[in-house]
Order: sequence, then C-alpha cells, then structure tokens
Amino acid sequence: MDSALADRGAVPGPARRFDPSYDERVTRRVLWVICAAVVAVRSVFVAQPIRSDEGGYLYVARNWAPGEGEFVYGDFHVDRPPVLMAFFGLAALWEDDAAIRVITIPVVVAIVLATAHAAGLLAGPVATRWAAVVTAALMCSPAISADQADSVMFALLFVTGSIAALLYGWWAGGLRATVAWGLAAGVLAAAAPLAKQNFVDAVVFAGVLIAVSALRHRSSRKRLGVLAAGFAGGTVVAAAALAAWALLEGVPAEAMWADVMVFRVEAGQVLAASHHSAPMERARLLVLAAVTSGAVPVVVTWSAWLLRRRRTLRAEHWALFALLGCSTTGIVLGGSYWLDYLQALAPGAGLAAGLVIAGGGGGRRLMRGLALWTAVASLMAVATTTIAYQTSPRLWYPQLIGGWVADSAKKGDTMVVAYGNTQVMEAADLPTPYPYLWSLPMRTLDPEQQRFERLLEGPARPTWFIVLNGVNSWDIDDDGRLRSLLEKHYEPAATICGYDVLVRADVERRLAAVPSCDSTRLVARL
Repeated sequence: MDSALADRGAVPGPARRFDPSYDERVTRRVLWVICAAVVAVRSVFVAQPIRSDEGGYLYVARNWAPGEGEFVYGDFHVDRPPVLMAFFGLAALWEDDAAIRVITIPVVVAIVLATAHAAGLLAGPVATRWAAVVTAALMCSPAISADQADSVMFALLFVTGSIAALLYGWWAGGLRATVAWGLAAGVLAAAAPLAKQNFVDAVVFAGVLIAVSALRHRSSRKRLGVLAAGFAGGTVVAAAALAAWALLEGVPAEAMWADVMVFRVEAGQVLAASHHSAPMERARLLVLAAVTSGAVPVVVTWSAWLLRRRRTLRAEHWALFALLGCSTTGIVLGGSYWLDYLQALAPGAGLAAGLVIAGGGGGRRLMRGLALWTAVASLMAVATTTIAYQTSPRLWYPQLIGGWVADSAKKGDTMVVAYGNTQVMEAADLPTPYPYLWSLPMRTLDPEQQRFERLLEGPARPTWFIVLNGVNSWDIDDDGRLRSLLEKHYEPAATICGYDVLVRADVERRLAAVPSCDSTRLVARL
C-alpha cells in the first residue's frame, strides 16, 4: 500500500482500482457460494439447543427494564455492554429461543463479506476469495464455539466493518469521501467494545495504519489527517449515542461503569484466586482447538512470510500485525480460556491468508493448503457436533429440565438454578428472585452468599430449586450452610436425567410425568 501511495506521489485522489475482469467475476461468484454455505451451515445450528450465556442473555432481554431495577438492565446483573444486549433484545421479540441463532446468520455473512472486501482493497480479487474462505470457515466452526451466539461474534461484526470502511477511506479519491468513510469506521470501531468490552482491535488497526502511512509519506499527511479526524469523530458519535441511550433510559453512568467495567476487574481477581485446574484444562483445550481449526497455523505461516519481508513491510502489514497482536493478547489475558475467544483471530487470519496467497512467493502454496484445511476442519466439526446433538441426550438436559418445571409450575412460581446454566431458566420461563444468574457474579458480588442465604430463609424463597452443579461447587458451600437451608425448606420433586429438582416444602404442586432421557425420544420431543 505504501508503494502505491508513493507511485501516485502521495497526492489525495482516486485510489488504485482493480479493473473489472474475469478474475473479479469469478470472485463475485465465489463470494455468493461462500455466503450460501454460511447460511446453510448456520441454519443447522438453529435447530440445536442454546447454551448458558445465550439463555441468560435472552432471559434478561425478556425482562428488559433498564433504569428500573438494581442493575443496568433491570433486576438482573449482566456484565455486558448495551449493544450486545440489544441483539438479544431483538431476538426476545420472538418466543422461540432459536431466534438468536437466526440473527447470527446475517451477522456472520456480514463479517465474511467485510473481511473479504478489506482483503480485496489490500491485495486484489485473489485475496478477497481466500480471505472469505478462511473467515467463513472459522466463523462457522463449532470447534471454537462459533455455533453459538456470543459477544465475540457480535463484536467482530463491528471490527470487520470498521476495518473495511477505514480501507475504503484510505483509498478514497476526495477529502469528502475520506472523512465520510473515516466517520463510519470510527462509529463501528467504537461500537465493538459496546458489544464486548475488550474489543478495541479496530482502533488499534486504524491507529497503526494511519500512523505508519503518515511517517512514511509526508505529502499524504493532510489526507491521512482528514481520515483520522473522521475516525475520531465517529468514536465521539458512538459515545454520544451511548450517553443519550443511558439518559433516555434513566441508567446512571456510575451503574453502567460498575456493572460493565468495574465488575470485570473484580471478577478477574476472583478467578485469579480460584482453583486453576478448570481454567488450565480449558486452556489446553483452547490451544488444541487453535491448532486443529487452522487459525494458529494460518497466523504462524503469515508471520513467517512477513519475517522474510521485514525490510519492506508496508503500513497494512504493520496494521495487521497489530490487529493479530491485540486479538492474541485478549485471548491470553481473558483468564477463563473459553473456546469462543479464538473467534477473535478469524478476521486477522482471513486477511493474513489473503495477503500471503495474493502476494506470491514462498508460503503461497502452504497457505492455500492451510486455508483449505480450515474449511475441511470446520465442516468436520459441524458434522461431529450435529451427530452429537442427535445421539447424546445429555446436551439436551437443560431444556428438558426447564420444560418439565414449566409443565409442573403454577402461575406466580419462581425458581433458582445452582449455579449458572441459565438456559434452564429460559426454558422454564419462570421469574427468579435472585439477581445473579451465573456463578461468577455470585462468587464476586455475593462471595459469602449472605444475600442468597437470606433469600432461602425468607418468605420470597424460590418455589423451585434446580441443582445442576454441586451445591458446593467452587467451595461455595464448604461449611454446609446452603445444604442445610435446602434440606430445611425444600423436598425432592423429581430427579430428571440424574439431576435433582427441589420444590418448596410448604407448597403442593401437581407434578408432570418425568420425561424419558432416551436420546431418540428426547430429541424427537424437543
């Protein structure tokens, strides 16, 4: 890119354009095929059960009351920013939980197209095609939890959109177009951390791209300054929109700061002080998934390709290096090492694959093979998980238990699930008197379980208590106080697929028939 700037004297004006050609027509057809494949694969995920985070966010969205309760979104604590919750609020307009999986279909298509267009602006139609292949493969791979609707996926929608808009502005011919594209890029870049807090990847990419270009081409500094000003203006627009939303909804700034930012720091301290066996096991699984999915091999191959050209690196190379560095840092510092962290590498890996293959020279053939491997690995993961959902009843237990409680409950009943597994609550569709729906908020904000114990001892204790994790998980009940309260105030209602469902001892309920946990009948029933 720097060489192109130099060739045209770094004078603002029409940027490089790839003339319409057979290659571009092929590229358009390839993109249509890839997008159709994304739609087909992600349609498979729609029929599969939602997971804990999806269930919890949907539950909160269905009870959406910002500014009216104790926390940002109402009566329940959620440590996620409002843009993410807006997506789940949209899905909550439909009764079917699968609506959130349907929403991910256009989201992933947009991520693929934005990454592909960004690669095309950097290196032409060949880069477009291969960037689309790698990005689509990773963003549809259950091996990195891309079958679910999570915060990483929605944040990447804005990251990739921002990068594509920035590159359009970088190549724009006039100052008006430059500032407009910069403004759009800034809005999208600022929206990403409003979906997941640590996603400042687009800001890092923009900063490095503009800074390195300005250092190397002094005559282009005016145009680059206009692009930077537009970008900065876009971030201000996004911040103003957030402030306006909070003001209109009556959400205090300090409450949002406490729930969305301060909590993350406090939760990190709780995780650091906890037993490390589970996170370390997840870390090993994450490393395995990073390699087998093809994400890390693509990035490593690109790094080796870059190292051989270290004396001629251009601005876009440095920007991509910074982007991948930012994504990797977020994965390493995440602490919990969930598989969905790896999705952060998808756009960078797609761009890297496109640049290497289009750039020619050593590594091109290897990168093609790795790009194809990401596609094969993704399809294998899709097939494996699809078979698992059809043959393993355990994966459907939360929905089965929640459905049974719904069939057995009366109007006005409440419930609590110990601990997490909020998809059970979403399936049961009953209110809960306890505001911490996941184990981490409970361990962080109610560490001695005093609030929980007061609830179980008081008249507002939940009608139903579901034990999916042990009562003493994470040493929450190492002194046995919670178990004593449960034995005092609850009695067994049923054991469903090996999990205990308790009901208050002072109420009578006509219980539904306990369902079968046989895989064939279970999947057919659900």
